Amino acid sequence: MLKESIESICLSQFAEKNLTKFGTSGLRGLNTALTDKVCYVYTVAFLQYLEEVQLLKPGSYIQLAGDLRINTDHILKVIQQAILDKGYLINYCGKIATPALAYSSLTQQQPGMMVTGSHIPDNMNGIKFYKATGEILKRDELRILKQVVHLSNDLFNENGVIQKEVQPLREINTQAANNYCERYQDFFPKNALEKMRIGVYAHSSVAIPVLVTILQSLGAAVILFGDAKQFHSIDTEALTQNDIDIAKKYLIKQQLDVIVSADGDGDRPLLTDEQGCWLPGDILGMLTAIILKAEYIVVPISCNSSIDYLPQFKKIIRSKIGSPFVIEKMDELLAAGCQKVMGYEANGGVLLGSDFGELKALPTRDSALPMLCLLNYVNQQKIKISDLVKKYCRVYTVSNSIKGISTEKTQVLLNTLSQDGKIIQDFFAIKACVKNIDRLDGLRIYFDNQEVIHLRPSGNAPELRVYTEASTLLLAKKLNDLCTIILKCRVGKA
Repeated sequence: MLKESIESICLSQFAEKNLTKFGTSGLRGLNTALTDKVCYVYTVAFLQYLEEVQLLKPGSYIQLAGDLRINTDHILKVIQQAILDKGYLINYCGKIATPALAYSSLTQQQPGMMVTGSHIPDNMNGIKFYKATGEILKRDELRILKQVVHLSNDLFNENGVIQKEVQPLREINTQAANNYCERYQDFFPKNALEKMRIGVYAHSSVAIPVLVTILQSLGAAVILFGDAKQFHSIDTEALTQNDIDIAKKYLIKQQLDVIVSADGDGDRPLLTDEQGCWLPGDILGMLTAIILKAEYIVVPISCNSSIDYLPQFKKIIRSKIGSPFVIEKMDELLAAGCQKVMGYEANGGVLLGSDFGELKALPTRDSALPMLCLLNYVNQQKIKISDLVKKYCRVYTVSNSIKGISTEKTQVLLNTLSQDGKIIQDFFAIKACVKNIDRLDGLRIYFDNQEVIHLRPSGNAPELRVYTEASTLLLAKKLNDLCTIILKCRVGKA
């Protein structure tokens, strides 16, 4: 009998060769790079890591879910096959929001995998990984990348296509979606949204069905619009003009109180005020912290500085950008005995590090909580969202992204600019003097007129994020437009 030929694959080398990598949260890559072999190998490496740290027992269930991208179903089938080949069982949750899968994984104490590209363009996709104790952090990623996976040489052809018949996806278990809805139906009053007319911009977010269910169960009249025939990637930090215009148009047309939505996988919220203007994610996060009466807050360095002016919080910590870094800082606070710990990001996702009364911790980005908190509050208090924003917003932040700029080119630029304040002034043609430069994550430049420019390469796509902050929204936008124009002209694309 011939001995089976085995290929041994070191994931870190394999990832580099196949142009895939971990971004700020999970695996990301072009659809062409996410071959069957890539998805299979990453899955096996993740399972091996869980075995190594004794977080996975023989015969355990692995939860699976995905978004609405065109190749998500195929990737799910390949991942499912890898799990079955490793001897584990499948709990397939269907097409649900990432926080719904994360909540189910946490409460059911089952690891989870979510096939999604989140907010990135539809020519890309990815996989998010969850331990039974929460999403993987950077230290987990490092150990996953060190895994050596042993595969039969005849499992894939030379193009990375799996050669054996892949099993169809298991029957959908609706418990994860139901439990996520009940989380908020049980926490908020039954009449929380009574008499509200809420528009739901559906586009192609996988979060829409559960969001509609929750809104209706809390008494809102829901008007659905914008169902996309093809996947529409929404970046809540860099909305297109069409996404901005459509909200104002439908709010007036349908006589709506507000409009809500989310990105592709439902972990980044979108909420308008009563005039149809989308709220910046970090302002929505700040208002959520105020409403929940949080005591300890973790926010990435890119977030709006208004929260620093508020006296009711015991401590505010700035982290690097990305949910793993927010979670690490929240874990430090929890280890020190702190309570009422939460975080939020510039994209609007809110992370609950600790329990808030009956609302249990959910330390991953969530879109439903911040929107429901604010909607319930303004409806019960009979106040306008715009008035609440004016009350607490001391400075204004505008964000944008320049797509197609390579990370290498961006790093050269940041290294050059960080050498001297005069170089920055000359580059952007700004008269204000540089007060401070922070390299915690990207390049954040503080000027003596209280304006801020923050440049940061995306962690999962060839993009350059441009954040600007000023005393008024108009000034922040003018500064952002200026920076974007200059960067496109002087750096270009690569």
